[in-house]
Amino acid sequence: MGDFGDFLFGSTDDAKYLGNVDTLLPIQKSNLINLNQLLAGQLGQGVESYGGHISAGVSPLQQQGFDLVNQLIQGEGAYGQGQNALASLLGDFDEIGVREAWEASVKDPMIQNWQDEILPEIQEHYIAANAGSSGAATRAITGSGQDLAADLASSLSASMYSAEQSHLDRQASSLPLALDYAQAPIDLAMTAGRTQRDISEEQLLEEYRKWAYEQPYNNPWLSYLNLGLNTSAFEPIVQGTSYQPGALNSLTNLISLFT
Repeated sequence: MGDFGDFLFGSTDDAKYLGNVDTLLPIQKSNLINLNQLLAGQLGQGVESYGGHISAGVSPLQQQGFDLVNQLIQGEGAYGQGQNALASLLGDFDEIGVREAWEASVKDPMIQNWQDEILPEIQEHYIAANAGSSGAATRAITGSGQDLAADLASSLSASMYSAEQSHLDRQASSLPLALDYAQAPIDLAMTAGRTQRDISEEQLLEEYRKWAYEQPYNNPWLSYLNLGLNTSAFEPIVQGTSYQPGALNSLTNLISLFT
């Protein structure tokens, strides 16, 4: 009955699987197999990182700079000499030193001049007047000595005042330089410290990068997974459904030609 019905009304055939057709050349298929085998062995595995240095570390010039900064902080070299000079300028007024210098440059020459020049002239004057041992001669010598003492006192006072004022002026002018000197090693130490910190951070980052590279999830072969898993080596061939018209359909189509 089925065959007679198909004859009258037509029949439909289901889709059929006819087989596979290769999509890759033999060499391509072999390479794909090898790639998938390699990737299968790499899944869950880390890789060995580069064992050498990545960051440059401290350069020779930087090391020299660090050494110089240490010398400055410790007050060595030319910086230390400058500190000593500033300490001298900012020290207390040296009254004894000024007095000693005044005695050597003013007092002693004036007394020597009085003894060698002025005193003999007074004596000669009164001796010529036959009054060398008189009271007038004595008063003249005494008065000259008092004048000398007054001149020396005035000179000492002026020298001390001038020297002290000069010392105060030097202190005032040296104070900003002293503050700069005090700040300089701090600034240098901070700058050198930041540089050292940057170098240390680079070296720490180097260790982290090596560690991260060795982790399984960073295996560089994983980037080829899409290529290996999404490449098809063959494609199935499927014949679609087909319809075979029956005798009634053919008769209907024939009659339609005459109407």
